[in-house]
Amino acid sequence: MLTSLAMLGTACSSDDNKEGGSKEMVLMFDAYNQEIVQGSKVGFLVLVGDGEDFIEMEDGVKFYADGKEISNPHVFEEVGEYNVVAKKRGYKDSNVLVVKVGEIEEPGVRKSLTVSLSDGRTEVWTGEGLRFVVKDDEGIMVTNAIITLSDGTDIGYDWYTWNAGTYKIFASLYGYESSPGFILTVKER
Repeated sequence: MLTSLAMLGTACSSDDNKEGGSKEMVLMFDAYNQEIVQGSKVGFLVLVGDGEDFIEMEDGVKFYADGKEISNPHVFEEVGEYNVVAKKRGYKDSNVLVVKVGEIEEPGVRKSLTVSLSDGRTEVWTGEGLRFVVKDDEGIMVTNAIITLSDGTDIGYDWYTWNAGTYKIFASLYGYESSPGFILTVKER
């Protein structure tokens, strides 16, 4: 899963940090898409390292969108594009991630949702960690949907497959039509 997240981090940090730090920070989304709808909550992940080995950093990191400090995770309420960076004393500023926030449709116009695995598979093995993605019918990532099994069990965006079987997975969110069931087959290792 970390390999998938690493693909989201673009170029590493720049050398023009105000703090003059020498350690690298790489900023990534905790979700798999930089395009969201207003009101969506986005989490960020910061990795630090020497160019080869990276570990997650949580303490003392501050996040900024267009120069204004934001929380992590952060709810983007306004439509627009935001340049997000992570900063910490003694470290180079992270790379810039661009978050694109689109409008929610007018009341009465309901978009539908689809849920799938982030890597597009429909068959997996027991013991795997999975990441789901939810998109509206225009292909924009929805990061605050409720993802459940057919029995109503909330599994969230990350789920581990402990039992073999066939599962029907749904995504729902107020203001959207629920997704048709996504069929996932989990095979025994």
